[in-house]
Amino acid sequence: VVSFNGDKKLNQTFYQVANRLSNEFTFVSFSGSKEYLAVHLPNEDEPISYKGDRKEVEKSAEDLEAWIKIEGLPYFGEVNGLTFAAYVVSGLPLAYFFYNDEDERKEYTSFFTQLGKQHRGKLNFAGLDSRKFGRHAENLNMKEQFPLFAIHNMSSNLKYGVAQLPEEKYEKLDKPPKLNTKEVSKLVNDVLSGRAEPIVKSEEIPEKQES
Repeated sequence: VVSFNGDKKLNQTFYQVANRLSNEFTFVSFSGSKEYLAVHLPNEDEPISYKGDRKEVEKSAEDLEAWIKIEGLPYFGEVNGLTFAAYVVSGLPLAYFFYNDEDERKEYTSFFTQLGKQHRGKLNFAGLDSRKFGRHAENLNMKEQFPLFAIHNMSSNLKYGVAQLPEEKYEKLDKPPKLNTKEVSKLVNDVLSGRAEPIVKSEEIPEKQES
């Protein structure tokens, strides 16, 4: 739900964006003297208030729409065929948590929700069901070892991930390993600070080389 206090300066822009995004969000306007513009996420007590330059969204429907599309995403969502486009449109890097089953997802939901709140507007966090989309790990230059955490900066196409086990060691496990949350937090901080090294997928050496 997107709501604002009916301020005349923002009124035209607000309704312009509301008409564009009416299939994705509910827009509410109410009377009030205090400036108010916020996104209310499902199952969250605190609204996300607009903290930027209000003049920018008063004169630009595009800026207001961009803000709503970022803040309208959950702190920790789910990537699937219906939601992927929304993450792409946000323009932010996407942090994936590949989980083995619903119980494993629930185990780490609180952790990723807190990361999502901490890094709001810089990075999106979402779960991905490895039973359905496990092969997407290859697109992130990662092995299909789950649980898995990786970050994809879609603007630069750079990919980052938490260190994985050698294949032979992973195959000997009798149950999935635990996700190292300390390594996840470190990778997130390193990516956002520019210290992280992207994963470069090694190319196979062709059998016949040109002279």
